[in-house]
Amino acid sequence: MKNALDSVSLRNEVLVAGSHPELADMSNPRGEFFAKVYYVEATVKGSPYRFKLAGVSVSDYDDEFDAKLEGLEELRSRIERAGEIDLDLWLEGHAQYGSQEWNDEALAFEAQEAREGR
Repeated sequence: MKNALDSVSLRNEVLVAGSHPELADMSNPRGEFFAKVYYVEATVKGSPYRFKLAGVSVSDYDDEFDAKLEGLEELRSRIERAGEIDLDLWLEGHAQYGSQEWNDEALAFEAQEAREGR
């Protein structure tokens, strides 16, 4: 089923790409190293959630990173021109800032932290 597109964007987040004991020090005791991962994110009309395109992402550790990032931007443009998406191909993410669902998630997180004594 197709859903009317509200917005689509290219986003990134920093994730742990791995770890190695030889990289460990006082500020990084597990020796973790990080990668910036780029992906396509969309919102649809009538839904308070953001959606991430499943199985399509580019890491700055990838070979031919620039070409892959350019391809991801082209994919974002094609989705935007289409104006609709099939949510079966997308992963549901967090609620959009300011929605009732976002407030519920924030309150649940605060309650969890209070229970854990943080």
